[in-house]
Amino acid sequence: MRQILASVLGLVILVLLACDSPGEPYRSRDLKFHPDLYASTATPGTATLVTFNFGAFNTDQENMGPVEWTAVADGSANALASGVFDPLPAQLWLASSFIVTPGIDLLITPTAISHTITVTLDPRGLISDERDRANNSQTLTLVFADANLSFSGAPAVTPAAPTSAQPLTLTATLLNSDTSGALATLNNILVQVQENGTDIPAASAIIPTIAAGQTGTAVIALPAASAGVHTYTVIIDPAKNLVLRDRSLTSTTVSVTVAAVAPG
Repeated sequence: MRQILASVLGLVILVLLACDSPGEPYRSRDLKFHPDLYASTATPGTATLVTFNFGAFNTDQENMGPVEWTAVADGSANALASGVFDPLPAQLWLASSFIVTPGIDLLITPTAISHTITVTLDPRGLISDERDRANNSQTLTLVFADANLSFSGAPAVTPAAPTSAQPLTLTATLLNSDTSGALATLNNILVQVQENGTDIPAASAIIPTIAAGQTGTAVIALPAASAGVHTYTVIIDPAKNLVLRDRSLTSTTVSVTVAAVAPG
């Protein structure tokens, strides 16, 4: 008898747990992304139209709607794009997308090439009985740039074994690599040499132009140095006048050992 009562009690508990309230079937009412937010290209150029795609999924057994969505850039209060799923069918997902135009929708400058797009489902909180709002917003960050400048091989200092009486010459060859497909040519590329974080007077050169996929060479005169080891830092575009995808490639060092001039 006790075993029968325990079985009945267990069944009652399971029925109660399977309901939002007595007499109603269990409902998992959640609005979430599916698929997640993604872009049509991972490496857009400064003039590349980018399509952002995402989907909204309704886990409920009833339709949701209307379900609004908005997209903003870099935390702006102004919507970059918006739309409505009306309705969002029960236990199904629907896709949506919007296009972003660099230079119009997004500011592209040497210091503003990285932009974060945020899409929010039901931004005004109009959907009732939603169980998890933490999955109602997603972000995606893209860098909009055409080219990279990097060193094509290590810069060289001549003479290779100088004395303190000899002026030096530093030669640096740069590569313009285009990762966007825009085949962007870069112009007026300044190369500066520093020692101990300080510019060496007149130790710079300008490369007039480097086409995409091509190299250019800067030849820079350095003054004679005192005896000992000297480490020079070579910096491409130190004032950041150019739109470059990855500035970690624009600085390198080269060391040279200078011998003292023998007396007499």
